[in-house]
Amino acid sequence: RFSAPQGPGIRVDSGVCEGFTIPPDFDSNIAKFIAWGATRSESIARLRRALMETALIVRGGATNKAFLSTLLQHKNVISADLDTGWLDRMAQADAFVDRPHGIEALLAGGILAYQAEYSDHVANFYAAVNRGVPQSLPESRGTEVILTVQGTRHELRIYEVERNSFRVYVDELGAVLVHFESEGDGSARMRVGSAVHRLLYEASEQDFAIEVNGVAHRVARDAGGMVRAPAPSMVMDIAVDEGDEVAEGQRLGSLEAMNSVYAILNGLLLD
Repeated sequence: RFSAPQGPGIRVDSGVCEGFTIPPDFDSNIAKFIAWGATRSESIARLRRALMETALIVRGGATNKAFLSTLLQHKNVISADLDTGWLDRMAQADAFVDRPHGIEALLAGGILAYQAEYSDHVANFYAAVNRGVPQSLPESRGTEVILTVQGTRHELRIYEVERNSFRVYVDELGAVLVHFESEGDGSARMRVGSAVHRLLYEASEQDFAIEVNGVAHRVARDAGGMVRAPAPSMVMDIAVDEGDEVAEGQRLGSLEAMNSVYAILNGLLLD
């Protein structure tokens, strides 16, 4: 997804458009943003706004949009107190490790997991109707999910208390009331307390790419011990039995994929 900003003092040069595949083989540049103004402060303010208003999600990948936004708020960048070694020194000092809105991304991931599960129930209901054996939708007792964000694992239980309003129980936080309203096309507004956050998201079976107020996060779902093949494959053998205790790195089985990806996936070891 890619929606570039517009406005006075902003120029965007890009060679890609929404739906484009970014090649990994060479320059992965998506776009170049240029801002100008009467002063350096005005130019920086325009560039910050441009990044904030940019809707950008790379399926299965990431971008440096959040990093650029962080740079534009650093005092040395604002005052132009820089040299060619400044960025390397800051990176070595882990100056850009902290990423805000991790809790908000966690809450959003829990709600998205709840909505995905509910959508599955509705789909199963209509599938049963089409087969001529209608069933009632199960009574909602909330959704339990385990999510990991910024390397920390969290257990959540999510209830929808009314339309677009959720009560999310987070292991160390207790109950949090969240208003989550989708705006379509992977966009949403989320209110936690008195704070309103702008979200962009892309969901897959394994994780959620969630951007909160321009800051990108990867929220991973706990696989619950399930091992997933990276491509359609045939199971050739299983090297363990049900109930066995396995060690890290132990071979569980082998897969064989189609000939077109044989060299990559044939005999894949599942760890």
